[in-house]
Amino acid sequence: MNISPQLQSLLWMQLWQITLLVVVVGLVAVTTLRRRPHVAYLLWALVIVKCLTPPLWSSPTGVFSWLQASSPSLAAQADPPWNVARTPPQEHTMHLTLVPRVSDADGEVEASAGLPPARLPAPERFWSQTSRTAAVGVAVALWLVGAGLLLSLALLKFHRLSCAFTAEGCRASPELEDALQRLARRLGVRLPVRLVVSPNHDGPLVFGILRPLIVLPEIMVRAKSVSQLEPILAHELIHVRRGDTLLGALQFLAQVAWWFHPLVWWASRQVNRVCERCCDAEVIASLNCPPSVYATSLLDVLEFKSTIRPALAMPGVRPIDITKNRVSYIMKESEHFRSKPAKIYWLLAVVLAFVILPGGAWMIGKHGSGGAQLFHGPLARAVDAPAQWRRDAREAFESKDWSGAARAYAKIVDRFPNEARSWFLLGYALHADGQLDEAIKIHRKATEFPSTKVVALYNLSCAYALKGNKEKSLQHLQESLDAGFRSSDPITKDADFSGLLDDPEFLECAARAQPPSSREIYRQLDFLVGHWTVATRSGETVGKSVVTVDVKGFLLTEKWTNPEGGTGTSISFYDPADQTWKQTWVDEHGTVVRYTGVLEDGVMQMNGKRTMANGKEMLCRKRYAPRSDGTVWQVTECSDDDGLTWSISFDGVYQPNQRMTIHVETTSV
Repeated sequence: MNISPQLQSLLWMQLWQITLLVVVVGLVAVTTLRRRPHVAYLLWALVIVKCLTPPLWSSPTGVFSWLQASSPSLAAQADPPWNVARTPPQEHTMHLTLVPRVSDADGEVEASAGLPPARLPAPERFWSQTSRTAAVGVAVALWLVGAGLLLSLALLKFHRLSCAFTAEGCRASPELEDALQRLARRLGVRLPVRLVVSPNHDGPLVFGILRPLIVLPEIMVRAKSVSQLEPILAHELIHVRRGDTLLGALQFLAQVAWWFHPLVWWASRQVNRVCERCCDAEVIASLNCPPSVYATSLLDVLEFKSTIRPALAMPGVRPIDITKNRVSYIMKESEHFRSKPAKIYWLLAVVLAFVILPGGAWMIGKHGSGGAQLFHGPLARAVDAPAQWRRDAREAFESKDWSGAARAYAKIVDRFPNEARSWFLLGYALHADGQLDEAIKIHRKATEFPSTKVVALYNLSCAYALKGNKEKSLQHLQESLDAGFRSSDPITKDADFSGLLDDPEFLECAARAQPPSSREIYRQLDFLVGHWTVATRSGETVGKSVVTVDVKGFLLTEKWTNPEGGTGTSISFYDPADQTWKQTWVDEHGTVVRYTGVLEDGVMQMNGKRTMANGKEMLCRKRYAPRSDGTVWQVTECSDDDGLTWSISFDGVYQPNQRMTIHVETTSV
């Protein structure tokens, strides 16, 4: 599994930020917030949100942004402006010279004087990078397995609960329903809340976010009176009012994403504890309930500790959370209880969010001013590290310091082993510097990438030609031509091949490398351009056609109409990959016809397949050619028995109404 260095940097950034935040918040909560559960809950909630917030956003208010503040990114300078001929992946026709001349008149290699040789990463460095990549891939695979198992188990449990709670026989008694609605109005709960009794001993808990459902275990309902259950119902309603079910869902997602991180699980446990303390305080203050009565109702839950089952990531009165410290807090701190969190807590939440959540590095300018970019962080840092090397490479290329350029690109490919362009340019610099043995290794590496394979094969051929290895030079030259290499200038002018100019096989390759001229090939169908009336041989008009030249002369487009209102459009172009003409026709019925053909003796002969809108297919073929009177003859045939028999579907002429003057820009092909 191949994980990009940028993503690896992003994951590492998130890991250490979460770890540091959990440690700091834990220390603060334990030392100063024992009597302020709402503030502690706010901090732990931000920890959970931080676990789900990638460190892409940077801000001058973010503490993590300043912890990794760095100099302005040089990403804008990453692509050097030197004039190196490069080939886009979709086209392999090149202008010479791909590799600068490195030979003098006697064929000797000219090495740069006074410069140390380029220092390539040692072979073991490459293996260590491979090992690191493999280790990261294994780690990601293990993470996927763990997260998948945890998520699957939770979804199965949620499904079971959902099915159980909607089953018949789970409805609460009218007395409990009345108590629930009365308490909901008193506590200011706006969402409609349902109540069920679980025969499977689930609860007490709250299930759902937008349509909350309070679940009480049947064994508790049977053993307690409605008045004894009211504090438990009020506790669950406070969870609904506070929106704790939403945070519970976020907790669960954080545990899935960071299932391997013990501090995340510990933080989630702290969230549950302070959440219950907040609910306890709000229930006592809202109901004006004596703390001793409420504490007694919690202790009653302990009677059923061995039978009731809490649900994952769902707030509720769980026996495991009823601890000595919690009961002690209820009994001793009643003067601090509030029915709702103070409004200042919301302001504090916003302020702390801007302090904690931004995780990207904040860019420091020359005078200490912050950068204007929001999304850089580890992605920008991943660029910042080799940015100086890229700038060095650009300057070295401009001054033709090939040794310096090679050193810069050796560092870049060591950091980014999957960056094809950097491997290609490293080989280019080594080749130009005369370090042919090293250049051959790097050229060969560049052939592993689709975007640089064709030209790297050509450069590999050049390098072997300079070393006098004619066999390998011609072998790689053939491979380059087979992969699609073409040069608009004769490769016989390339000084690297000066020792092969008398070789017949090389001259044959050189002829093959020259693409056909645009006027000979791309202008073959210019006789179709114009406005036409289309008629059968008997003279019956069957339609009109307009053919235009587009895309600087490389595309012919036909617009067809007939007297019945039918329409159709075709595009035709020359494909240099297989040196054939391609045509695709689509009509108003959804019929698609695809042709491939060549011009032979002035007649375009095309073969193809027609596909109807219903998927039915048949073979097609057509021929057309200009005639001396200015018309164009065309005949089309179809076969529905795989070519055993053919029937003529059209045999007629295109009669010119208006011929167009073709203006085509001179375009290198």
